Amino acid sequence: MPIIIYDEPCNRCNLCADVCPGDIIAPSHDRVDPPVALYQDECWHCGACVNYCPCPEAMVLTLPEVYKQPLINKAIRKPDGTIGLVTNLPVALSRPPQG
Repeated sequence: MPIIIYDEPCNRCNLCADVCPGDIIAPSHDRVDPPVALYQDECWHCGACVNYCPCPEAMVLTLPEVYKQPLINKAIRKPDGTIGLVTNLPVALSRPPQG
């Protein structure tokens, strides 16, 4: 499960549900229970929910294995004088689909 919302630190403000671009988090309508992370397999892993949460340690976002290494982007000057980008993104993520 990529998203965990802890009951105790959560203040039920629903900000995590409001900022989630994938609508993965259902808001707390009664403000008694914390928001619920639904459709976990559809999470974009963007981190918006965790970054906007005002309650320290109320949420944890676990990234998939492909993101476990730091993403490093470096601009390089090519022999022809143009600037290129070198990245350690996996090929599947760094290239647009072919076809």
